[in-house]
Amino acid sequence: MSNIDKRYKTVKLDITEKMYNDINLFFSKSDVNTSDFFILITKNKAEIDLSSYKTILFVINPNKEKLPPKLLQSSRNQKGLFYCNLPYNYKNIAGSYECQILVFDEKTNERIVTTEKFSYYVNDDLIDMDDAGEIETEGTVKLTLLDDETGETSVIEVASFDYSLFDEDDKVEYTITNNLTNAMTSNLAVKLDENATYKATIIANEGYKLNSVIVIMGGEDITEECYSDGVINILAITGDILINAIAEKIVIPNPGGDSGGDEPEPTPTPTPTPIVTPNCFDETGTIDGNKYIYRFEKARCTSYGGDSGSASGLGLKVAKTVGAHNMPYNTVLYIPYLKGKFGNTDGIVTVTDTGGYTTDFDIFLDKSSDKEAEKKWGNPRFLDVYVISWGTKRVAWSFTEAVKFCKGYYGLSAFHKSWTEYIKYQGCTINLWKFKEDDKTFKENSWYKDL
Repeated sequence: MSNIDKRYKTVKLDITEKMYNDINLFFSKSDVNTSDFFILITKNKAEIDLSSYKTILFVINPNKEKLPPKLLQSSRNQKGLFYCNLPYNYKNIAGSYECQILVFDEKTNERIVTTEKFSYYVNDDLIDMDDAGEIETEGTVKLTLLDDETGETSVIEVASFDYSLFDEDDKVEYTITNNLTNAMTSNLAVKLDENATYKATIIANEGYKLNSVIVIMGGEDITEECYSDGVINILAITGDILINAIAEKIVIPNPGGDSGGDEPEPTPTPTPTPIVTPNCFDETGTIDGNKYIYRFEKARCTSYGGDSGSASGLGLKVAKTVGAHNMPYNTVLYIPYLKGKFGNTDGIVTVTDTGGYTTDFDIFLDKSSDKEAEKKWGNPRFLDVYVISWGTKRVAWSFTEAVKFCKGYYGLSAFHKSWTEYIKYQGCTINLWKFKEDDKTFKENSWYKDL
């Protein structure tokens, strides 16, 4: 049963299908009480739970000015339903306002934009709140009224708005930096607004246990007040955050103990068997005048597009940035096949993003959409890729992390064909364990058989 209040109009949007129903949203410039409506978001025209995501309204006013993004209020009773009450500066100019919705996952930094835009119209009228008087901090505005018969004046208070809440110039952002050794975090955000909440779970890599976690905010150690049992929970961000976490290898003690007498002869340490990592080669050399420090063979290279931003926060640039796994962001690569194509003159690209578990390098090729990027690239290609320099930023998703995300969001069956294609040469960067070791035990996971 729908929980939409029938007294309000509802804009219906979908993140994959075109389904915007053309309804008329008209508001009055000076009316502070009837500027609200519902937005219902679906996926493939079916319900989708967005309660753990941030859903943000973007608006361009009649003067073609971008207004500050507005966070929408999620309904507790119906999935994908949001309530929107327009602030004063979202309707203080008469004319048509153009809108679009962004759905943002703070944990993965994934951003999804609804396929359709919508608009609302603000009518001009005789009452102008801009001339109403001084705005008070208590949320009221004082109006001075004149009695024509007596000439006496009186002052009344009516509901108003705190303009500072919507002042773009007052917006403050803080950085989040993770220095993790043999550990990973559930929250990949690199920037957040002042006073935003921050929550993350620090997880030790397989075969390791957390030894120490230190949280610094604004130069002060806040570990005791925000960290417990692997979970960081900061209620309000007031400065740049630095998280240092170290996990140590689990050592199994010798069960024999000390029985006294002469010490036994130490058992000779066997020579370790070299670990074979298919299609990953820790070597140096020069190709086409580029010195490289690592080489990949049979890397499955795909393409993508859109303007949803990058997981690293470093941005996207057509044919010059890629998504990858198991390596630090800001890693510089040379892909010979790219040289002289799609506007890339030298074949050099930088890792600024990550993605699903059926690609090694996902090349950003179009600002408009995945479909346009795929038209340019064609079918996935297995290519040689060379590392010019390793990055210094945090490490991109492992394939294990990518599977866990896709399993919960899309389901694994959707990627069966592309996974089969990916693994036919034993994979490539899934075998890169230099910076993360998650994928050493990839095949031991319970979901592996479902891939």
